[in-house]
Amino acid sequence: MITCFNDRTCQEIRDILQHLNSTRQRCRLWYGDVITGKSWNEENDVLGRVGNSTGIQKIPILVYSKRSYGGGAILDDCIIRIDLTTGQTLYKHPGFTLGTWDLIPSQGPDSLTAVYIDRELHSQHKTMKQAERFYQFMTGLRYSK
Repeated sequence: MITCFNDRTCQEIRDILQHLNSTRQRCRLWYGDVITGKSWNEENDVLGRVGNSTGIQKIPILVYSKRSYGGGAILDDCIIRIDLTTGQTLYKHPGFTLGTWDLIPSQGPDSLTAVYIDRELHSQHKTMKQAERFYQFMTGLRYSK
C-alpha cells in the first residue's frame, strides 16, 4: 500500500513509519523542530500504532489501540524521535533535546506540584508522584501516563 508523506519528510522516517504500519507495533512519537531537534513536548496523540487513512490518498495516522477505528494524522515532517513502547529507539534527531525540566514540589496542603520546561510552567499535578510519572512519560522512561 502506498502512503503519501509530506515532501519535507526524510526517507529514514518514511521507511520507519512504513515498517511500523506493516508490523502494527505500538510506538511513541516526539514532534519538534526538525532543524534544531528541540521537542515541542506534546503529550497527546503521541502513542499508538501507525495506520493509513481511508480515501484516495493514504496518509499515515496514529491509531491509539486495537479497538480504535481511526486516529489523527501524523505530522511526519515534524518527527524528531520514534520509540517502540518496548523502549527501543528507532529514530532520534542528532540534536534531540527536551529542554530543561524542573519539578517544584508543593508547599502546602492545597498547592500543586509544578512542572517547568525551560523556566515556563508546563503542567501542575496534585502529588509529586504524579509529576514524576508525567516527567517519565514525557522523556521516554515510561510509555503510559
